[in-house]
Amino acid sequence: MIGTRDQKGGFALTLTAATSRPVRLEFAAMPTPATLATRIDKAVDRPGLWQNDIHGNPAWRRHLSLIFAEEIRQELSGA
Repeated sequence: MIGTRDQKGGFALTLTAATSRPVRLEFAAMPTPATLATRIDKAVDRPGLWQNDIHGNPAWRRHLSLIFAEEIRQELSGA
């Protein structure tokens, strides 16, 4: 996962290894934890987009992605 902030206060998060292709989410301002989780779920709500291999099933990948996304959000928000 890659999180970035821009000079205008925008936030972007890119999911990579947990998904079969990169998924980039952009926000005009720092999202709340609930908004971030909802956007991740909506963006990756397609069959086969969460990786499913010997390293982890989709439910496990989603669970960890939500945890890591929140950690990145907190770090970049200065919380």
